[in-house]
Amino acid sequence: MKLILLSIIILFTNLIKAQTIVSNELFRKVYVGIENPISVVNLKIPSNNIILKSDVGLIRKVNNTRFTWRICNTRERFVYLKIYNKSTFIDSIAFKVDTIPNATILASSQDKEILFKESQGFRAEILDFIADGINVEIISFNITIVKTNGDTIRIENKGCYYNSIAKLEFDKLKIGDKVTLSEFIVKEGCEEKHRKLTTVLTSIYSGRKYESRF
Repeated sequence: MKLILLSIIILFTNLIKAQTIVSNELFRKVYVGIENPISVVNLKIPSNNIILKSDVGLIRKVNNTRFTWRICNTRERFVYLKIYNKSTFIDSIAFKVDTIPNATILASSQDKEILFKESQGFRAEILDFIADGINVEIISFNITIVKTNGDTIRIENKGCYYNSIAKLEFDKLKIGDKVTLSEFIVKEGCEEKHRKLTTVLTSIYSGRKYESRF
């Protein structure tokens, strides 16, 4: 009798697992730094009974079938999503962990010349990625100005806007002065570790007057 009862329980559990449909819009991957969208539907369980858990990140319920899985830091290659019918465990599904791409630094420019006197600074965006609206914060970058007389000026700039020292030096630019921006440090999404980009932007000051823009 116990064996028959156990067999029925196993069969019922397998039926429940077979009827569980889990999907995410990011093709069975979860990305560090963003809120990954997760949808769960089980034809045998009321949707408001479904609970998701994981040992990595934070899961937030959007509605009865939609969740977000926010992961800000992990060294794991795979993470596991655990599905419950209230307190009853149903299944565990593995997701591959991936990183979001490096951001692109966007500078105000015209005729391929970066605008310094006419601009306040930079912004950064993650381009050509399946998830939109990822916040990118520019923590710092370096400015190197090589004057036509051979003098070199180096400035460490915090944030995305030019600081007062940079603005003062830009006001002194002469035709032919070379300005290089590099060592961009950014924070992407909720990532706990800052990224150092390989981006290097170089422009020769022409002395032309441009329309003011950001």
